[in-house]
Amino acid sequence: MELWFNLDLERGHLGADIEAEALLSTEVRLCVANTTINTITWEVDLNLPCGDDDKWQLLTGKLASTEFDKGKTKFVYMLHLNGFTVPYVAKRFYNIGRGKSKKQLTAFQNRTALCQDYTRLKQASSFLKSFYHLAEEQEVEVCKKFSLTLAFIARKIPDFSNQLSPASGFCVEDLDANNPYNGAYWLIEPYRSSQLERYNGTLSSGVGDHGVEGIHAFEDQHESQAICMALHLDVPGEAERIIEFFEPQSDSDNEHNSELDNNAKKYSDVHNTHDLSSGSDEEEEDQLVADE
Repeated sequence: MELWFNLDLERGHLGADIEAEALLSTEVRLCVANTTINTITWEVDLNLPCGDDDKWQLLTGKLASTEFDKGKTKFVYMLHLNGFTVPYVAKRFYNIGRGKSKKQLTAFQNRTALCQDYTRLKQASSFLKSFYHLAEEQEVEVCKKFSLTLAFIARKIPDFSNQLSPASGFCVEDLDANNPYNGAYWLIEPYRSSQLERYNGTLSSGVGDHGVEGIHAFEDQHESQAICMALHLDVPGEAERIIEFFEPQSDSDNEHNSELDNNAKKYSDVHNTHDLSSGSDEEEEDQLVADE
């Protein structure tokens, strides 16, 4: 799941290629899922449309027959909803990490993956709102330009010819007729301008980009390194790392092992000196009193 940075830019017109793509569309009727979230446990209760369509919020519009964009896991289709001035997009999964498998996803696999994606999105959105509210109560200034997309889950209702839209990727015969949640499901959200900046969990830099040497360079240059040295404290993890490489050998017979033993002994002496340094002043003071 990605976090999007809202630049508050005015939404422009759709590109000519997208407008042309929207002309090759199918009339669709959508049932919208109901969602509630517990702000204490962050549990999301997602009620998918099933049974009588009249019990659910219905939307109508035109769904493009072919995708205009795609990511590594989902196809993206243009969707124009009747009564809405803002253009929308509808997404469905075509890849859920099955390696080189060319087999098409089933309706169940698509629905499950979409619901999981939507649940994480709702939890992140609720958490972000709670964070902003808490920061305001504590009078802490934070950046409030981050927002998450306002998405919802909807089920495509088959038309009178008992067919699904071409964009769904499968036909009615592929569905389980006995399943009340039968149908093609979509993750629907407002169309976003390409001028938005994207942020994901790793940002633009990760540990894998720098390796062990990069981590050690950060450790040496970080402010806490100088503070630890001034207080005669060991850098976290450093003692274990050195002891592991220079483990004392009681039966060292060669020159190489003897050198390792000596290095380990020197480190052990310095380490013990650091551990006892905090109590050295009191010991000296007690010695002076005894002499007097």
